[in-house]
Amino acid sequence: MKHQYLALSLALATFSFPALAATNLCDSSYRDALPKYEYQLKKTFEVDGRQGITTDGKFYYVSGSTTLSKYDMQGNLISSNKTPFDGYKIPANHIGDIDVYNNEIYVSSEWFMDGVGKDIQIAVHDADTLKLKRTFPFNPDSGQQEVSAITVDKVNNSIWMAS
Repeated sequence: MKHQYLALSLALATFSFPALAATNLCDSSYRDALPKYEYQLKKTFEVDGRQGITTDGKFYYVSGSTTLSKYDMQGNLISSNKTPFDGYKIPANHIGDIDVYNNEIYVSSEWFMDGVGKDIQIAVHDADTLKLKRTFPFNPDSGQQEVSAITVDKVNNSIWMAS
């Protein structure tokens, strides 16, 4: 399978989404009162993957449809797992988004075919080795048809997934 590469652009993010939304949706008197923001591109580097990215402040972790990769903060590839589904209790063929928490990578995974996902699960991989540690099945009663996003809610000790 040929891997697609995505140029990851790191930019100094100096705007907020509420200000951006207000700029587009509010009347001009409110819009004129908002602070002005500027962007400055700092650097770019290519990564092996186009599904998700997360950082723990020391490394970037990137998911491809069937890969997990780890980069240092300068964009150098540290390690890659080209067989991330090894050990999954429920068969999977697609990785979506990822998040990192307590040196573990939380992976949204599923069996995805013809635009439909099934057997949605959360897989937890070791952030040092990128190897699987454990999996958790997703409750199909939720009605969720596929999974595209995941985040660890550190405040409420829970995981959120979206389709």
